[in-house]
Amino acid sequence: MRIVHIMNTTNRVKALSYCLFLCFIGMEINTAVPENISYESNDKSSVLLAPSEIEQTTEQLNLDLPEEKIPTESEIKEEQETVEQLNEQKPTVEEELVTTHTQPRRIKAIIISGTKHVPKEAILYRIPYKVGEIFNAQKTRTLIRSLYYNLKRFRNITVKGEPIGDDRMNLHIIVEEKAPLKEVIIKGNKQLSEKEIRNKIKFEDIPALDKEELNRYARAIKKLYINKGYHRVEIDTELQINDDGVATAIFTIREHKQALVKHIEFRGNHHFSGKKLRNLILTKEDWILSILDKSGTYHPDRLEADKYLIEQYYQSNGYLYAKVIDISTETDPKTGNITLVFEIQEGDVYTISNIKAHGNDILPEEFLLATLPIRPGDVYSREKVGNAIRILEMIWGNLGYTYAHIEPSVQPDDENKTVSVAFYSELGSKVFLNKLNIIGNKKTRDKIIRRQINLEEGAILTNQGMESSKQRVESLGYFEQRDGANWKMTRISEELADLDLVVQETKTGNANVKFGFGGSGIDITSPASGFSAEFNITDRNLFGSGIQFNLMGRLAKDEKTLLFSVVQPWLFDRPILGKLDIYHRRISYDDLHYTRPVHENHTGGALTTGFVTGFRKFPFLNDTFVRCNLAFNSIKYEKKPLATVLAPITEEETTCANMVYQGLLNKLFAPGEYLLLAAHLGQDHKNHPIHPSRGHAWLARAELAIASPDNMSPCRIGYHKVDLDFNWYTPLIDEYNLIFHLHSYCGIVTPFKNRIIPYRELYHIGGPASVRGFLFGQIGPQFSVYPGINDSIGGRKALYLNAELLFPITPDFNMKGVLFYDGGTGWDNPYDREIPPQYLRDNSFDYRHTVGFGIRIYNPMPIKVDWGFKLDPRPGENSYEVHFSTSVDW
Repeated sequence: MRIVHIMNTTNRVKALSYCLFLCFIGMEINTAVPENISYESNDKSSVLLAPSEIEQTTEQLNLDLPEEKIPTESEIKEEQETVEQLNEQKPTVEEELVTTHTQPRRIKAIIISGTKHVPKEAILYRIPYKVGEIFNAQKTRTLIRSLYYNLKRFRNITVKGEPIGDDRMNLHIIVEEKAPLKEVIIKGNKQLSEKEIRNKIKFEDIPALDKEELNRYARAIKKLYINKGYHRVEIDTELQINDDGVATAIFTIREHKQALVKHIEFRGNHHFSGKKLRNLILTKEDWILSILDKSGTYHPDRLEADKYLIEQYYQSNGYLYAKVIDISTETDPKTGNITLVFEIQEGDVYTISNIKAHGNDILPEEFLLATLPIRPGDVYSREKVGNAIRILEMIWGNLGYTYAHIEPSVQPDDENKTVSVAFYSELGSKVFLNKLNIIGNKKTRDKIIRRQINLEEGAILTNQGMESSKQRVESLGYFEQRDGANWKMTRISEELADLDLVVQETKTGNANVKFGFGGSGIDITSPASGFSAEFNITDRNLFGSGIQFNLMGRLAKDEKTLLFSVVQPWLFDRPILGKLDIYHRRISYDDLHYTRPVHENHTGGALTTGFVTGFRKFPFLNDTFVRCNLAFNSIKYEKKPLATVLAPITEEETTCANMVYQGLLNKLFAPGEYLLLAAHLGQDHKNHPIHPSRGHAWLARAELAIASPDNMSPCRIGYHKVDLDFNWYTPLIDEYNLIFHLHSYCGIVTPFKNRIIPYRELYHIGGPASVRGFLFGQIGPQFSVYPGINDSIGGRKALYLNAELLFPITPDFNMKGVLFYDGGTGWDNPYDREIPPQYLRDNSFDYRHTVGFGIRIYNPMPIKVDWGFKLDPRPGENSYEVHFSTSVDW
């Protein structure tokens, strides 16, 4: 066999490895190169061939750590020049291999030399050769890599074969050790902690080191500094080796002053202001609050993204040929601060002359054109063309052409400054779902996830089905907010594909003890205030079964509560809800000024069942749940409330006021036992139960309370109540960076057969759960004898709304900020005819509103703090209120 080959780096290694194999099985090698010439590859491995020793070969490996990407332009250029110089030094070699058949050789002995600190047994354990076996040259590379990567202690490894007789050989393994690493010393670091450096470079995992590796680690540290804006940092390295051959690595750092981007300039931008372009790009100028958003930090690797963003913005506003032709950096020699200059070539504005979108004889072209966001006569937009492609992909994907490829064609007419746009759809075959797999669910059972997926194996695979299934799975709240559920599709044939749903689970349960201050953030009927202590054991996904479990106890100045709840959304593996609630609440109403504090004990239990349904004629009502509730409640008071209106008014007025208020208290705080029948109708289409960013939820409730039939004493409680609650979320910036939330509530409660309505079932608007910036019941009917001293007596009707802008403060959503507008009122007390006008305040519709801001903290304990400022403060009222509570959602 005769081979003539001009080898590059990769082919040279392969050919020489083949030579090694041929040599050991007795083939003759004739080469036209000088003796003992070394061929170095990119991974610093080399093979030494000595033509005078036909039966002897040598393979040498000189490996190093993978190259770190050098972060600065000057270092990148320097590294490239070094590589080019090394490449120029490598000779182009012409090889002639002449082979003849020879006898295989067995290994007589394995001889290891050059070791100082590594035991020979450790080497023998990791090599693929044994004494007595036939030598296989193909294992040589495995031997070298195994020793290098597993032991990490060698700088050079040489393998030689020494022929013994006609069919034997000695295998020589010659190693050059690195110095064992004893200690790493880091000096001069002030802006970057040693912990940060050691977290990036795991020195404890490095058993040995040489100078080249030390310099590479220095460059990695330098990159950390550059990411913090210290571009002029200098790092000196020293490898001290003691008499025992053990090394101490020393990094001496000179940080210098931080280099910040002080100015960003644009040249050639005639149609868009510099301010507009600065808002587009990732790199930001240094400003007074840069400590919060890291503005002013210079990242060279972001410049390409900045260039792309500027070009896309221009090209999405008609400038078809707009380019960033140059990006230059100007550094102040004294301060080291940086000025970035973007050189822009705008070009002319192009409009769209005509649009084509072929329907491939499946859909009418007119239908496809009507769905696209561009029209003839519009200014050309690269962004809208991209959106049109995604719309077409979605349309074809919903018909089963999941792998449809849309090829856009943009033909410019430079004379008329127009473009012709056409979209060509390569559909392929319809794709059917072969197999659906769930991956990553360590806790949640497969069936809990599968019942949220509306895709069936064997059916056509559609984009709409995949997207809706993903949203339904995310809405469970068992998975991470970002990328908690993602599809991975594997095509196994022209018409079949496997689908993997890859999920990342999040914590769904917790047990904690909380201490808080303030009222309830979710219950508008709660008057609780002051300090509170609470324990809570809860899990939204108990043992991965989808069962919701909650046990909560709360002790506050005005409240003692014990709640137990368990919910099975899929009773008997069918979409039938089953729920059990048992509760005891001791509530104190101590904000009443004209009576002693009222202590109410409310005990009861409830059974709830329901199902999810849909309406063919009204698709927007799909996934609507229907629930029925039967509850038993017992209300008792530790002491009968007594009116205590005191002087300085006249005795006659005091007596009159006490009589009126006592009659009112007798109705508001009447004890009794009653049954509650309730029907709920609603939807929950939020994309996440805890951190929603889009979707809506609404709930309509109707309740009827009637006296318990087995009550020995006559119960005067009886009412019917109807309310509607609505929430809507939509992202304004990205998916999670700024979210708009709108919440509204309205309700009415009326006496049933002239019976009475309990105090807590009336509407007391104001407080953290309704209109922030007001106290409990401050917006609505009140009993007042003295100016500025009012008792909330509740209204039959209520209306309020909340508009919020939510934004994450921490990337994991553990802390959020909120800006809000609240407004609402309660009105029409059911006993207003029995109250003289001089004692009744705010009984008519009187809309009040506030603005404010707040903070939400979710872990380790949920905390909600809101500052609400009245937009229409009145005499005697505080202009603002602060609400602190441990509840976070409506």
